[in-house]
Amino acid sequence: MHPEQIGVLGERWERPGEGQREVVLVGWLLLVAERHDRIFEAEQDARLDVEGEVEIDWAATAFFWVEIDLPDLPQGVGLHEVPLVVHVEAMVDRVVLEIGHVAGHVYRCHSATIAAGCAHLGWYGTQMEPDAIHQVLLAAGAAVRDALDGFSERGFSGLRPTQYKLDVVADAAAVEVLTSAGLGVISEESGTTHGDRPLVCVLDPIDGSTNCDHGVPFFSTSMCVLDTAGPLVGVVVNQATGVTYAATRGGGATRDGEPISTSGQTSLASSIIAFSGLPPRHLGWAQFRAFGAASLEFCLVADGSIDGFSQVGGSSINPWDYLAGLLIATESGAACRDLRGEDLYDRVAGPRRPVVAATAQLLDDLVTVVMMTA
Repeated sequence: MHPEQIGVLGERWERPGEGQREVVLVGWLLLVAERHDRIFEAEQDARLDVEGEVEIDWAATAFFWVEIDLPDLPQGVGLHEVPLVVHVEAMVDRVVLEIGHVAGHVYRCHSATIAAGCAHLGWYGTQMEPDAIHQVLLAAGAAVRDALDGFSERGFSGLRPTQYKLDVVADAAAVEVLTSAGLGVISEESGTTHGDRPLVCVLDPIDGSTNCDHGVPFFSTSMCVLDTAGPLVGVVVNQATGVTYAATRGGGATRDGEPISTSGQTSLASSIIAFSGLPPRHLGWAQFRAFGAASLEFCLVADGSIDGFSQVGGSSINPWDYLAGLLIATESGAACRDLRGEDLYDRVAGPRRPVVAATAQLLDDLVTVVMMTA
């Protein structure tokens, strides 16, 4: 008998309440309840618990995609209307599922062993799908947010120049999630971890560290997963606001799940341009901004909030600052370029580069005026 999927995590869901964390997908598990399970209808405090041993061959993680097969479930129970809450024990040696509290559907607690061969968990390698990568990156962003909540130490770490204490805390949280999911990592803060893995995440745990340390609400976690063809999935989380930008190669770009596109601005004289570095003089724009977090500035170009972003005055940025934002911007229809004409897409930590992004109609004009100041 082929199991029927009766509920998918993420469908018919409500955002978490106060004090609750949003559940994100980093793996999946198939559970099959034994046929002797007894289901009763029209009872109060409806609940179904399924418990069983799980064998996995990679590091424990927090959340799983779950499919359940209940072959003796009576018609009319309506599990598609019942909240499905999944709790995974810290050691991931037992899974407890609760369906309820909805009167009149399912009653009592039942236990069932997990059918042999139904734990499809393992290291993803190159078979990890973009949607699953996206969820891993969301989990890493959430881990950074949790690590920073209540963290009040300010100032530099003393471990290397310009590194803040908060950078170290954020990095540890993100790297743990990413490597546990089977990804390699190249991080601004901790260097390369499992760099020989087929999928590598280029990470800036906090882009805009100075903003964050000084209480300026414009800083992000920037993550871009690369395969052999280049950037595959990018996520930039504005940690000050919770707004999340994402893109998949060939799949478009989103802000909080909604498709985005550039402003389409064609005139520099009517444009709002953001800069990293100090322009030596007015270059013909309508207005300019300096926000201090390049990954988010690419995203503001992507969603049309601003019309362009560029390094000026000899300023340049590292791949972990721009790769995720660059993918999001290009997938939204923006045009991006290294001002020196060099390749922007590196799998490994490359040199700093002067990068510009703008609407496709505006890019050439912006590059021309910026290069006049070089």
